[in-house]
Order: sequence, then structure tokens, then C-alpha cells
Amino acid sequence: MDWYRITFTKDEVAEGQQQVVQAQISQCIVSAGAPPEAALFRTPGGAIPTTYYLSPRATELAASVVSQRGGEPCEQPCPGNLLLLVGVHNATGRLFGK
Repeated sequence: MDWYRITFTKDEVAEGQQQVVQAQISQCIVSAGAPPEAALFRTPGGAIPTTYYLSPRATELAASVVSQRGGEPCEQPCPGNLLLLVGVHNATGRLFGK
């Protein structure tokens, strides 16, 4: 499975939709025992549009959320431009080899 991204428009951010999606994805990951290779990242700061990136394992666990939100497959993002939202404390190192 690939990395996936979910992008939120300015209006969706204003409505708090990204927080709902984060909670849904978090629940999927936690319910699976929080596997270390499952993580959710986002673009930093107040970037609009806001983009969430799901690791391949997180995509697998939250497939229904990803599908419902129109998630798109993407290349592995650059870790220097991401903030970890959901995942074990060393998820960035595990997933990006840092």
C-alpha cells in the first residue's frame, strides 16, 4: 500500500473538518494497537490548504476514512516538512529512517 494524502480547503479547516478526520484516524490506529509503522502527519503551521499524510499502514487501518475523504495516493513526503499528529514517539524515525 502507498502513502496517501487528504487535503483540506480553507473552508473545511474553518469548519474543523481536519480535527474530525484526525480523531477518526487516531481511533483506527489506536484500535489496532498503535502499530509503530502507522502514523498521521500534516503540513506545518497554518498552511492552507492543509494536507494530512498517512503512512501505508495508517492508510490500511483507516481505509474507510481515507476513501470517505477522497484520499489520494502520493509519494512519500519529505519528513522535514511534516508534523506528527498520530503515532508512536519515534514514528518519524521508523518511517523515514532518521
